Amino acid sequence: MVSEIYVETSVINGCYSKQVRIASASNLFFDLIREGRIIAHVSDYVLVEINRTTDQIKKNKLLDLVGLCRMDGPSGKQVSDVAEIYVKKV
Repeated sequence: MVSEIYVETSVINGCYSKQVRIASASNLFFDLIREGRIIAHVSDYVLVEINRTTDQIKKNKLLDLVGLCRMDGPSGKQVSDVAEIYVKKV
């Protein structure tokens, strides 16, 4: 069974963290995505945040990781709709 998960910008940035533990965990996570064991989803918000990166080399590396993900995460009203459904279930 393949797991699917929404990925926030901090997970993507984690691959380049100076903290070894964070970088290791984030890179392992993206290895699982490359292997097809996890399907990752990102939203437009992630792209907006990454595009604010002023270091072009880092931005390109981050966008390469985003390229491993499906660009179908919720944004706008969809986010509040998903949150409302979640709150009702909990």
